[in-house]
Amino acid sequence: SRPPLKEGWQRRYDELKQFKARTGHCRVPKRFTENEALGRWVSTQRQEYKLLIEDKPSQMTIERAEALNDIGFEWVVKPDNDEAWQRRYDELKQFRARTGHCRVPKRFTENEALGRWVSTQRQEYK
Repeated sequence: SRPPLKEGWQRRYDELKQFKARTGHCRVPKRFTENEALGRWVSTQRQEYKLLIEDKPSQMTIERAEALNDIGFEWVVKPDNDEAWQRRYDELKQFRARTGHCRVPKRFTENEALGRWVSTQRQEYK
């Protein structure tokens, strides 16, 4: 049987603290191959926090948010912190310089990674 939600949250929180002790930050990649569940959990915490501050139903509590703040959790990951993000952004700027727009198709055969990245950025913005 699954552990109660509180125990599961605490386990991931402890894993995040261990990650920070090793790396010096809490920016676990969403697709973290070493611990995929932790990567998804960190992403979910950001989504739930956004719902909380928008006064929408959320699994995030003030206590959880404070616990994450206490260890230096970043609620918004700045693009400058992610080389891959910056690389795709630079590719998008080049695309715009060539085409005059930023409407990269999701299945852009010339640069499939850029097409997926632009699609993801639109989803994250919603």
